[in-house]
This record gives sequence, structure tokens and C-alpha cells, in this order.
Amino acid sequence: MFRKFLGDRRGNVAMLFGLTAVPVVFAVGAGVDLAEAVSAKQRAQIALDAAALAANTKTFGLSADAISHRARVAFDANFTAQEAAVTRFQAVSDGEGTVELTASVSVPTSFAPMIGIDQFTFDIVSETRVGEASFDVVMVLDNSGSMGGSKIETLKVSAKDLAATLLDANSAGTMADRVKIGIVPFTAFVNVGADNASANWLDVNGLSPLNANNMDTSSVSRLSLFDQISGVSWQGCVEARPYPYDVNDSPASDADPQSLFVPQFAPDEPDEGGYYSWGNWHSYRYSNNWIDDDGGSCSTSISDIGETGHNLKQKRVCKYNNASLSTWDNGVSKGPNYGCKTQAVTPLTTSRSTLENAVNAMVADGYTNIHQGVVWGWRALSPQEPFAGGRPTGDPAYPGHRRIMILMTDGANTYEWYDRNPNTSKYNAYGYVREGRAGTTSSSSVVHSTMNARTAEACANAKELGDVEIYTIAFQVSDQNTIDMLKDCATKASMAYKSESNSELTIAFSQIAKEITRLRVSR
Repeated sequence: MFRKFLGDRRGNVAMLFGLTAVPVVFAVGAGVDLAEAVSAKQRAQIALDAAALAANTKTFGLSADAISHRARVAFDANFTAQEAAVTRFQAVSDGEGTVELTASVSVPTSFAPMIGIDQFTFDIVSETRVGEASFDVVMVLDNSGSMGGSKIETLKVSAKDLAATLLDANSAGTMADRVKIGIVPFTAFVNVGADNASANWLDVNGLSPLNANNMDTSSVSRLSLFDQISGVSWQGCVEARPYPYDVNDSPASDADPQSLFVPQFAPDEPDEGGYYSWGNWHSYRYSNNWIDDDGGSCSTSISDIGETGHNLKQKRVCKYNNASLSTWDNGVSKGPNYGCKTQAVTPLTTSRSTLENAVNAMVADGYTNIHQGVVWGWRALSPQEPFAGGRPTGDPAYPGHRRIMILMTDGANTYEWYDRNPNTSKYNAYGYVREGRAGTTSSSSVVHSTMNARTAEACANAKELGDVEIYTIAFQVSDQNTIDMLKDCATKASMAYKSESNSELTIAFSQIAKEITRLRVSR
């Protein structure tokens, strides 16, 4: 019987599973502990860098204890991990513009105590040094509809944190404007601000060859049409200039009409229309029909059908005279401001509240035009109009001056395709696809390729001609062509970030802030 007992194998599988389950569970648990520790270390390092920058502001005359207290308050405000304990925190200032912070942080473990490891402890260090460089920084931020929900909220927090970190430099030393920051939100359009309606760089007289597109006359300006319609006013969006003006920073001038910036005016699309084919009626579909085709001061009625009727109805300007449009959003959903869904550009400023208000006002809605974001980001950094807030390189008042663009998008260039009418598309910064301004009149793939090519050309010109350093962030981008385009757009490979989650987006912005202030954050 004893031999029979020894030969019984029926419980061996369960016994082996029980013996192997313990190390498997421990390994998984230890991985969780390690991941928590790594995450805590990253957040602690970000907080220490911010504290070092905050501590290194107006340190002259402060005692070592006062500097240390300032640093600790800033650190505690940013590092709020309840599960971690700061076991050592020290600040050292040399009195000549350098502050060094060191800290030890301990993170308790949940599974590692099984082998005698109750906590992971790590040391971090950050040193800031006041440098001579000045910075003009513009954040070019995707506000398209795909950025909705937690993505836009994470972007807002990250952008405000970056601005706060960089603007801390203005409190150090004697240069109150060491850092100036601007914001360029973009969707299908960029909004340059309705308060620029009388600017000399805007096509206020209808001189641009683009002005007559979708109109049966070239003698009327877009802004004068807004004046004829009650209930709406120009929202501030502009169309793209003709190529190659749409990829450069050439100054606008009445003497060169192509260089002028044309105010957006999305034409009223026909009330109805269509065509007969093989005895059957096929109706057109219109996205932006907002007033009567025969209204205003029009004295005749157009009843033609097919493409001829479409063109006659859409282009006539008499229908706008004394027209009225009752709309809750100034004609953005339907009307002459159709698709103008972004907040206005915030020119370069040193005001933290101005930047925070601009970021807080951002809303995710609309399509994606990275090209327009890039070229307007460059213009926002330029010392010449439209904004003229950028400081010229080589100015002895700003030695080592740097121009920096931070471009963030979560998707590919899009041109809303395909509307089943002669326009072929919805109206955007290039007008309608049938106008051929985006490289073709018939192929969506060519349109998108042209948008990518012009984005790339605008990036190259900004870097070469505008002396702009470019950081890019591909935020949960799946399109490989867009990822490659953003890599090429960046000044160098290390300046192209790829963020797959909200937390990685936050880290990317923080790392860029640290890179920009490298002359101050020395280690």
C-alpha cells in the first residue's frame, strides 16, 4: 500500500501550480511597486526643477534658510503624491545666480516587503543658473474636435504649467521681459482677432486676387459684405494666402495684392440644386446655406439647375445687401464665419493672466489644418506685421535671443471631403477644393498630401529664414505620414516628442520647458 501511495500522481498539477503561483504573483506585484516608484520619481524631478526655478528669483539679500523655504514651498505645491515621503530636502545658493536643490524621496512598497524591501528611495537634483539668453516662445496648439474631453483639459494644464515655468525667468535678474509667450490655436482656420479689421496688412479694399472667389464681382471687399448683413460681424479668421505666400513671412502690402491677408467670408451656398441624370433627379447637399438666394437687393430670380445654377446662386452678391442673419454664434455654425471656431491668436506677452485666460478659453471643435498653425506661429514670432511682437535676433539689448515654436497636434491634416455638390468640399482656409488652391480639384489624397507638403515647407522656411527653433508633439497620432512630417518639422530629432497618453503629454511639455531654459536649468 505504501508503494501505491508513492505512485499516486493525481495531485501533482495542483501542487505545482500552487508552488509556481507565488513567484508569479510576487513578480507582478514587484513590477507594480517599481512602476509606482518610477512614476513618483518623474513627478518629483519635474517638481524639483520647477522649485529650483522658483527659488532662483530675486535671491540677492536672501538668507540660505529663506531660499530653502521658498524652494520647499514651491516643491510641495507641485509634488502632491500622498504615498511618497520626502526624507531630505536641501537648497544651496552660491550668491552669484546659481541655486542647487537636492532631495531624497521614499515610496513605500506593497509587495516587495515579502523579500524585505519596505520602500524604494531615490535621490534627485536640480541646479538652475541665471543666463543671458532671452526667449520668444509661441505655443501652436491643435483645437480640433478630436481634442475633446480629457485631451483638451490636459493640454490646458500642460500649456499653463509651461507658461508659468518659463515666465519665472522674468523675475530673475534685471530683465523683466526675458521670456515672452504667445499662443496660436488652430483648427481649419487661424483667428487673427476681429480687432484687426482695419489693419493695413488685411485686405480691406478687396485687392487680393482671392477676394473675388465665389463672387460675381471683384469690386467688393469681404468686410464690406459683413457690413451689409445685420446680425453678424467678422469673427477674425483669414484665408490662406496664395502659394508661396502661404509658406512664408513676406510682409503684406497693397502694392503686392497677393501678399494681403483676406478675411474669411464663407459664401451663402444655394437654397437647393441638383441635376437630372438618365431621367432621375439627383439633389446637391449643402452645408452652409444661410440666406435666400433671391433675397437682399437681387431683382431677378435664378431658377437654373445643375452646376450653372449652382454657380449663379452662390456667387451673386446682391443677396447680401440688407440681409439679416439671426444666429447665436455669429455665423460660425452657418453663416459667413462658417468654421471659424478658434480663439484669437494671443500675441507675445509677459502677462501670466493673459496667457491663462487664453488657454482656459480654448474649445475643441472643427477640423485640422497644421499648415496654417505653423505659418501663423512663425508670424507670431516675427518682428514684423501682422503682430510685430517678436524681437529681432542680433539686437544687443537681447544677447543670445532665441525664437521657439512648440507645435502640438493630435491628428493629420484634414480638408473636409466630400460634399456632394459642385464645391466638392466644405469651405476652409483654402476656400473650396474646386478652386484648386490645395493642389487639386478632384482628389482628397492629393489635397492632404499638398497640405502636408506645405506644412513641411513652412517648417523649413521658419527654421531657415526665420531663425525659429521648433519642438513638435505628436499626441496620440496614428497616421505615420503625420508622425514623419512632425519629426522633419522639428529642429532636430530630440525635439520631436511622441506622446501616447495624457500623462505623457504633460511630461513632454514639462521636458520642453526644461530644455528651453537649459541655460538656467543646468542639471
